[in-house]
Amino acid sequence: MQGKQLPSSPVMQIVAGKPAKAVCIAPSQATTGKPFSIFLRIEDRWGNSIGKAREYEQKAPLEEKIQTICITDVETGLSAESNPIRVIEEKPEILQYWADFHGQSEETIGSNSIEDYFLYARDCAKLDIAAYQGNDFQITDAFWNKTNNTTKKCMSLASLSTGKIDRILQLLLSISDNEDVGTIFGLIQKEVKI
Repeated sequence: MQGKQLPSSPVMQIVAGKPAKAVCIAPSQATTGKPFSIFLRIEDRWGNSIGKAREYEQKAPLEEKIQTICITDVETGLSAESNPIRVIEEKPEILQYWADFHGQSEETIGSNSIEDYFLYARDCAKLDIAAYQGNDFQITDAFWNKTNNTTKKCMSLASLSTGKIDRILQLLLSISDNEDVGTIFGLIQKEVKI
């Protein structure tokens, strides 16, 4: 049996189902007695986010310790425990960040647009750093320009920390796909001192 080429690929829209699971996202570090935000994301049974993650204000305990926080969503009754949070007296010189350095989109081998990738990273996954990493053999000059413009646009819309994170994103934009991971992180550590 021979295959037949379709004029265009079929398109399916993914629509989240009923709420089935909650995911609690917290910073890795908090300062004693200071307020910080945690987020609760509601997902269907397949892991699709239902809306944006909801923000909850918390106050760190007065003593240093490692803790988790359990949050219950009032609308669904679903609850989740956060990742461990290291509560310390003073903000450390070296901070920990949650990141995805290898995002893909429909323009290469992923799904959805590059804009969707960055919006999900910001609004649902609550990442501190997100970097798009298309495959170089699939990137045209036009898409390279779109990638740079979209990244800059999303950086300006982000509710991320400024300064060091912005510099990391700029470095990632300028690094070739041909660089190895050790070289990339060496450049980031040297430039940003993380």
